[in-house]
Amino acid sequence: MLHAAHLQLGARVLEVGSGGYNAALIADILGPGGTVATVDIDAAVIDRARTTLDRAGHRQVTSRMVYAVMRRR
Repeated sequence: MLHAAHLQLGARVLEVGSGGYNAALIADILGPGGTVATVDIDAAVIDRARTTLDRAGHRQVTSRMVYAVMRRR
């Protein structure tokens, strides 16, 4: 998946559905000038991702919880 994305040094990437691990891999590929924003609808997932990203030194990764509403037609 990461190879298919054709990520480039210094790029900005939005990752949807965060476990943290993929965001860390993306940050490594982008290098020090790149930024990653990762979002999820589950606060516990974001909290765990933020903790592990901080421990690994990935401060250039922003993590946020988002709200999603599904409507039936």
